[in-house]
Amino acid sequence: MGSHFSGQKIPGLGWGTGSSFGTMLSVCEARRLISLCLDSGLVIFDTGPSYSGGKSEQLLGRCL
Repeated sequence: MGSHFSGQKIPGLGWGTGSSFGTMLSVCEARRLISLCLDSGLVIFDTGPSYSGGKSEQLLGRCL
């Protein structure tokens, strides 16, 4: 299932990066997991300034 936004279908599944990005994963591991997600069609990543003190957003941005 998914939702529609601006005429585009948005997947109903995403990945929350709060507990893993910025503290548990290296840049290399994060890139590998993001690539797996994107290759599988997962394009929604939940992150924010409070996740790992902002490190989650920085790591996600760096990898993308």
